[in-house]
Amino acid sequence: MRLKVLVPAKVVVDLQVDKVVAKSPDGYFCLLPHHVDFVSALAPGMLSYEDEGGREFSLAIDEGTLAKCSGEVLVATRFAIGMRPEPGERPARMPPLPQEEEETRCRGVVADLENEFMKQLMGEEEDVSHAD
Repeated sequence: MRLKVLVPAKVVVDLQVDKVVAKSPDGYFCLLPHHVDFVSALAPGMLSYEDEGGREFSLAIDEGTLAKCSGEVLVATRFAIGMRPEPGERPARMPPLPQEEEETRCRGVVADLENEFMKQLMGEEEDVSHAD
């Protein structure tokens, strides 16, 4: 299936993949080539994909939307950073952002991930305390 990851004004990833794993507000899900057509909101987190060679790559993404229609998976998000394959056999780093902007965005994504983890942890602790 064809994966396209779009951020404002450019396409970050555009290639054939065998698997996509993404995070919705309800948790992670996996899409394979014959998966039913599907639309989901995306939560800040990791988007992983496996290319046709079996290599796995990941992007840290901001919230967004994923739509799988037929043989195409489109992901629209405000921000994505990570490793991606280039034509040929070696992965290459995405074009760098200016250091301050890149650091600020990375810190924001990490903070969102930490907040989500703490919310889930606190929710589980409340469930356990009410069970007694």
